[in-house]
Amino acid sequence: MKVAFFSCSDFVEGNAATSRLRAYAKGLKELDVDASFFTLAPTKFNETGMNAQLKGIKDGTYYQYLCGSNVRSGNPVIRNLKKISNLFRCFCFLLCKGKGFDLMYVYQPGLPEFLPVYLYQALSGKPLIAEKTEYEPAFIPKNIKERCSIFLHRINLLLLPFFTRHLVVISERMKAVFVSGYGQDRVTIIPAIVDFSRFKDPPDTRTNRIGYLGSFAPKDNVIGIIEAFAKASETNKDLKLRLIGYNPYMKFYETLLAQSGVNKEAVEKTGAVTYDDIPELLAECDLLIINKTAEDYSEFGLPTKLAEYMATGRPMISANVGDIPKFIKDGETGFLVEAGNVESLCTIISERYKDYERFDAVGKKGRQVCETFFGHKRQVLILKSLFEKFSR
Repeated sequence: MKVAFFSCSDFVEGNAATSRLRAYAKGLKELDVDASFFTLAPTKFNETGMNAQLKGIKDGTYYQYLCGSNVRSGNPVIRNLKKISNLFRCFCFLLCKGKGFDLMYVYQPGLPEFLPVYLYQALSGKPLIAEKTEYEPAFIPKNIKERCSIFLHRINLLLLPFFTRHLVVISERMKAVFVSGYGQDRVTIIPAIVDFSRFKDPPDTRTNRIGYLGSFAPKDNVIGIIEAFAKASETNKDLKLRLIGYNPYMKFYETLLAQSGVNKEAVEKTGAVTYDDIPELLAECDLLIINKTAEDYSEFGLPTKLAEYMATGRPMISANVGDIPKFIKDGETGFLVEAGNVESLCTIISERYKDYERFDAVGKKGRQVCETFFGHKRQVLILKSLFEKFSR
């Protein structure tokens, strides 16, 4: 069986999409499924050296960028011409190579990037499965550009049931939304997934460092993490903060950190990191935090970093939004706080260093839960069964 995966992520950058796709790649290879991964529109890191190799083998799986990055080109005319060129190149690739695949899989499809896949499916009748890990219409737009983006997402969601045989989603609430368009039997949940083998047993060393990995958009409320860190630092002068990931709002956060009064030297900002960097960067933290806001957008998802945090064996704190409380038992496998509650976040950060052994035990139990529910070996069996069903 040969399967072609299409996404707008890449195969190197350290983000949620890469983590999920490479966990799929690892598991499918172990099950002898021949899967290739193609990127329709790489991020801007493709042109800054992080993804300099445009095709090759990673962990035994073939990947290829079908076009160059079209993100953040300075001139809007050039940017749009490049997008049109990329769409044409992707469609030509499918016309030439599409017959060699038994099935196609699209990860987080959207318009216009996935138009070539939709058109090829309509022409060839090739089975197509889609996966949605975010529900964009729940996002509250703040400007015309964001309104236009959500409008395109709504059109895409209307088209999906016509082009795809099945839909994979990440949470119960997302399934409830899509069942009306697909029907109960055409929607499957695969929650967070992680390649557990990437993460070693938790270290015994104490670093006085708390960590955050991911987006710095308002929905992730990193501001609240900084506020809680500043309060906790008043009584623990040795406390450090590691912010992991590309941050397009760096100037804003620099100002916020200066206003918070925290020691500049205590805050580490890694910038963009690779997929291979993440396990060690997380394991070097005593405590890891998810602090999503309590808006509808958060309620539909399940962050990949939940699985990555738990896989380290380090204790974690999370806002109790979406499906997170289904996998975290407060005080036993992690710690839950009300979204936006800075005081509670600060209290748990401080308690980490008052009862270190208890927190370590919680982290180790969380690691066991992660292996049971999120390990790639379990989740790819679901994926393989779908492939076998639709490639006959």
